[in-house]
Amino acid sequence: MLAAAALALGLAGHRADAVTLNHLGAGYGGYEKVTIQASPATPAFNPVGAGAFKMSGPMGVFLAYCLDLSVSLKKSHGYTETATPWSFNPLGGALARIQALFDSSYAEVDTRRESAAFQMSLWNAIYDTDTTVGAGSFKASSSNAVNSLADSFLASAAAYTGPKLYSLTFYEADRRGSQSLVTATPVPLPAGGLLLLSALGLGGLVARRARRGA
Repeated sequence: MLAAAALALGLAGHRADAVTLNHLGAGYGGYEKVTIQASPATPAFNPVGAGAFKMSGPMGVFLAYCLDLSVSLKKSHGYTETATPWSFNPLGGALARIQALFDSSYAEVDTRRESAAFQMSLWNAIYDTDTTVGAGSFKASSSNAVNSLADSFLASAAAYTGPKLYSLTFYEADRRGSQSLVTATPVPLPAGGLLLLSALGLGGLVARRARRGA
């Protein structure tokens, strides 16, 4: 598993607007096959391989997830770091759903299957507003286990009322020549925040989040 602490330090030390990012492979050893059955966007491939990407750039090596089904990921491409991804079609309310998804479930992801489920739930948060990948304007299917995990991630995001745990960085591909991406780094929690999470019964989440940075 990649060291999230190294990622956090790398991103914090380099905040350039324009970067070249390189695709090194799968973040968790491979991808899971996902068939897109309905979507406002036309997938570049169908079925697709879902899961985290292992990427590199001036900030180091890090994990990223796809934001754009309609374009394939290039081996190396220029990107612009932005707070408003998809200038060609703003995500609008999806940004809040994406943030809630990372805050509620990203600490749980450390296997190929979980990574694929997280990617499916992320696509659903972008292209749909419901809490299932099995219905709605975005509809996709993988194995029963991956489908179930994706739905559980979406349900957790919809119910999440806790603090912001991750800072999200969005990369928009130059000239839409590659997939737009999102990556996450842990937000340092003050002592008061740790006490609050413990009081809310989220101590296990803090521990898992800490292990991702080990």
